[in-house]
Amino acid sequence: MMASNIATNNDEDVKYYRRFLSEVKGPGFLLIVIGNSARDFAYKKKVLEQIIKDTEAKSMEEVEDPVMGAGFLWRFVRIVGSIRETSRATGVAGGTVGGTDTFPLMAKYIAATTYLKEQLIKDDLILDESSHPFVMSIEHGHQGHGEILIRYTPKGPDTYEKVQGMLNREANKRAIEGHFGVPQHVWSDSLHDMYGPHAMNYHEMLRQIKKAFDPNQVSESSNYITVKK
Repeated sequence: MMASNIATNNDEDVKYYRRFLSEVKGPGFLLIVIGNSARDFAYKKKVLEQIIKDTEAKSMEEVEDPVMGAGFLWRFVRIVGSIRETSRATGVAGGTVGGTDTFPLMAKYIAATTYLKEQLIKDDLILDESSHPFVMSIEHGHQGHGEILIRYTPKGPDTYEKVQGMLNREANKRAIEGHFGVPQHVWSDSLHDMYGPHAMNYHEMLRQIKKAFDPNQVSESSNYITVKK
């Protein structure tokens, strides 16, 4: 995500990513220090410097750079440091396979869909940028979220549709077949109709709720579900 936010094109993106990958040894952290006063901030920074010294850690020069650091700060505070939200002419996309109820389940889901990225690389639809699928816990560890990081190079106006189409179609198919649960990205009639029959027909109950509270479909429903007579 750091590489994608710094770069202005896909080639730069991959270059930064590989450089950061070689620089970070062991676990990496992005720390934002906030003080209630100038003295409080100075104290917290001094404590952090001591922790870095005691653990023999190393700070990345790009993060310490005032211009770069300011960019990281507002992006991460606003939660926009995402590859999906960094668009450019040379194309970039974050292939999300969504979230499930638990971290272990999400990890298994990611492992079962890794082949999709390999296939897209073979089809010359995305760059082979050495990144790997990742899983992280969210909602205080109650849920798992996973992504297949992808940077695509447009080969025509329909490249994005091909990439996302394969991910959405095949990832959803694998989620159902592998009994990985209903991912967080399931919204709209088509996806609810896909998952519903495999999950106690919950989509029918959703439509009953929708019909009871919004029979005239006044509220926007593309990210939820319609009455669908």
